[in-house]
Amino acid sequence: MAIKQILNAFNLTPGTVVRSERHVLLELANFADGKKGATTDTCYPGIETLAERTGYSEVTVSRAIKKLVEKGLVTKHRRFNTSNFYKVNIPEKEKHTRVC
Repeated sequence: MAIKQILNAFNLTPGTVVRSERHVLLELANFADGKKGATTDTCYPGIETLAERTGYSEVTVSRAIKKLVEKGLVTKHRRFNTSNFYKVNIPEKEKHTRVC
């Protein structure tokens, strides 16, 4: 369920990610909803789609994904002639804090 990944993203330790990384991570978590036969931690949005949804440039989104991969929060798999495939690896906390 996307909501679980989104809550995990909100509950990351402060300083783990910068603003652009968090926005991209939240969008990836939102896309990782298990639709179209995917598991709830995988998704495959294009860079253009992520840029449009976050309001960041494609370059900023690409940099954010690179940093998220380096931090182990996302695994990126290249696919031939289509968008990349992402696995969201946000660690789960025992207790979720209230988001709103």
